[in-house]
Amino acid sequence: MDTDRVFRTSPAPLVLAADARTAGFRLETTADAVRVRRGVYTSLARWEELPGWDRYLVRVHALALVRPDAMFSHEAAAALWGLPVFGHPRDVHLFDGRRTRSLRYGDVAVHTSADRRRCVRDADICATTVADTVADLVRCL
Repeated sequence: MDTDRVFRTSPAPLVLAADARTAGFRLETTADAVRVRRGVYTSLARWEELPGWDRYLVRVHALALVRPDAMFSHEAAAALWGLPVFGHPRDVHLFDGRRTRSLRYGDVAVHTSADRRRCVRDADICATTVADTVADLVRCL
């Protein structure tokens, strides 16, 4: 484990489709890869051996690749922090304090609040603090 990292890293390697195409490899037609989200793939064998909570963490990291501006919250932030996440949550949760209303698209739930959230950044990923994450989970779960 990389001790310089704050957040848990992805338990499975992720590949952007654009990077694979540059190398001449077509992920869309490969039986050895699974699409985690649009344009992001991982090894099918590795995916199948992961428990639900680690599959969820892979989904969080996949969204971080395509949405580097995102601030993860709720279960997504909990997974990044290494806090308990039970099973494989349906939605990847983000926080956007600039919005006036929460919204949902696909498997992404975007939350807002009049209360400010603080962001902790590790490499290219931003998530709510442990305290804000726990408070959000207490309110929702």
